[in-house]
Amino acid sequence: MARTYKRLSIKEREIIFKGLSSGKPQKYIAKELNRAPSVISREIHRLGFNKHTYLPSQAQNNADYLKSKQRKRHKINSNTRLKWTITTRLREGWSPKQIDKYQKKQGGLRISYESIYKYIYSIENKKERSLLISFLRQKRRLRRNRKNVNKRRSSIKDIVSIHDRDKNADSRLIPGHWEGDFIVGKNHKSAIMTLVERATRMTYILSFDGIRNSITVGRAIASFFSPFLNI
Repeated sequence: MARTYKRLSIKEREIIFKGLSSGKPQKYIAKELNRAPSVISREIHRLGFNKHTYLPSQAQNNADYLKSKQRKRHKINSNTRLKWTITTRLREGWSPKQIDKYQKKQGGLRISYESIYKYIYSIENKKERSLLISFLRQKRRLRRNRKNVNKRRSSIKDIVSIHDRDKNADSRLIPGHWEGDFIVGKNHKSAIMTLVERATRMTYILSFDGIRNSITVGRAIASFFSPFLNI
């Protein structure tokens, strides 16, 4: 009987992190978790990590994001009638917004027009995807989420590339080099920052429940490091 794959949990990712930090071989970690060694290897290298830089929190966030995307696609792909309705109405010249309103009036399965756009642009079959895009009034090859259309990533002045950092940080032989990861919670109501010392893998967590911007985050980091610097 074929073994059904089960997603890694955050606890398992923490065990992987602890095992790597203590220098355990991947095969040993796989045996401890009753997982195939290939599962552990793929998990470690999935986001460009390696055994020295793997972070369980970031890996879990990425897994949750991918799972949420699959759920959104599944709603349409698993309903033959809904797929037929969307395809037929698009061929007739309807817009996703009109299909959305039609579904609401009919009292059928609710599907937002944004979800219809996401479905169209996520179709793996290139010919089928191109055909449905050709039925849209604005035949863009790519589409951005309308909710985020006005959001732009702020540019950081005089940013230093990670490739230009001290080579001693890569070797992890000399303590004192830190890496940070900022994680925002559900509905942006809370956030934490993880600070990991690269040589010892000692990890600290800073929480942010109030205003989160460059000033408050900078002050929190400065406050954390001040005892180390005898300030």
